[in-house]
Amino acid sequence: MTGSGNRIDISMPNYVEWPNQRWAFTHMRELIASAHVERGERASSLTYNLRDLSDFRFEHAGRVYSWVEYQREAHVDGLMVMHRGEMVHEYYAEHMKPSDRHMAMSVTKSFISTLAGILIDQKRLALDGLVTDYLPYLLGSSWDGCTITNLLDMTAGTSFDETDYENVESPSGVGFRILGWPPVREDDPLPRDYIRDLPNTTPHDERFEYRSILTIVLTLCMEEASGKPTAELMSELLWKPMGAQYDADLLMGRTNIPITTGGLCLALSDLIRFGQLHLNDGRATDGTQVIPAWWLARLRQSDPRLMGLFAQSPDSEGFPPTAFYHDKFWIHDAEAGIYMASGIYGQQLFVHHPSQTLIAKFSSCPHPLDLDILTLSAVADYALSLSLS
Repeated sequence: MTGSGNRIDISMPNYVEWPNQRWAFTHMRELIASAHVERGERASSLTYNLRDLSDFRFEHAGRVYSWVEYQREAHVDGLMVMHRGEMVHEYYAEHMKPSDRHMAMSVTKSFISTLAGILIDQKRLALDGLVTDYLPYLLGSSWDGCTITNLLDMTAGTSFDETDYENVESPSGVGFRILGWPPVREDDPLPRDYIRDLPNTTPHDERFEYRSILTIVLTLCMEEASGKPTAELMSELLWKPMGAQYDADLLMGRTNIPITTGGLCLALSDLIRFGQLHLNDGRATDGTQVIPAWWLARLRQSDPRLMGLFAQSPDSEGFPPTAFYHDKFWIHDAEAGIYMASGIYGQQLFVHHPSQTLIAKFSSCPHPLDLDILTLSAVADYALSLSLS
């Protein structure tokens, strides 16, 4: 691997070994099977009013950062800032082009929850619906009593320890392998058998714990409820109505299970278009109602119960006391309308309603979770949003 990010010998076993990510994250369909998310005939236009941010500074941990220093030290591959409907900043590192489809990691989950919200609005899925209503083969398993809401808010009781992303033998590392990430082993169970046999560590609806497997189960419920594969749903319900500029890829695991834990690969400009829907009550720039307004309004409603569950989780470190996790978004302040979609290795969509600012970012950080970089990014997001307001 050279400093410019050219491929020499990158494969699924080593694609996240630094600096392989810089090439791999924009070439995932060359490493693993993917489904096609088709755009429509017309892309919605983006209004540009670029500003020079070279003089913008913010302070963090006793140091003053320039925006250029931040982008470098946060290993940013591409970053867009939209303010009041205008693109004010656009940056791509030398190894990424505007048309590249970058892996979104767990930002994918926020797209999946959005599809769920549209299906719920269409009465094809129900918030209080049971997982076993949609996936009857799970009857009599630990999934009994688990609701769609539990999947959306990560409040199921399912055992899936996701605290060590860098250990392939950790519980989640094994789970990701079985579902389709690294090479499968001969003695690995089939994904649906693995899901059925997962135990619970607590009753459903009693705790918050971040577990990617819950998004896979939600996806399977959505496919059963709609009768369509996820990539087709995403094209029909999001990509075409919102006016995406580029097609996207959805990585596929074993037995045709889409890797909705983090396998959506999309252009940065289409991530910002998704963000625009949040600032426009679910409407595309042509006025099309893409996401139900009531569904997005849920992200701006405080929920004391979810806040209490979140406060008990180690994931609450670094978040304000108003924070919680809801509908697969990380809520900073619901009443103010500040929240984000977030993924490991530095992927994010930051939504700041008070200043009408969106910050879409793709990165290739050396490690999946780096608290210093996460904190730096949060400080940068707030500082820039407030400076634009």
